[in-house]
Amino acid sequence: MSAFIGNASWHNRTCATEMASGNLRHHTFLASGQELTETLREQQMNTVAMKAATFLFWVLAITAWVQGWEGLLGYLPTIGLIVAGIHVLEVLLFWVAFRKKSTNVRLDAIQVFIFGMFHLQRFMPKS
Repeated sequence: MSAFIGNASWHNRTCATEMASGNLRHHTFLASGQELTETLREQQMNTVAMKAATFLFWVLAITAWVQGWEGLLGYLPTIGLIVAGIHVLEVLLFWVAFRKKSTNVRLDAIQVFIFGMFHLQRFMPKS
């Protein structure tokens, strides 16, 4: 259940703040009737940050493998193999379910292998 907060001013006819499920979201209603929410921008920024963290993980895992790191960091190559196995399954999911939504199947499959769900989520239906 959500409740809109505001009064009848011009700003509040085009913008509204909603309290839904404990999340405060600011809505902007465009002239075409479309709605742009700040949470959408936050999700996109979060996806970019998660892709950067995943890329850093791969760099560290490959470096640990090449240089033969010891201690806790020595587990990075093994964890990388496990993550790579999971990402292969995600590439198969992409290939079976979402390749028709892609404009460049090969590039998207490579990105799904590298970034996993963080790239795959762009093909999934929005809720």
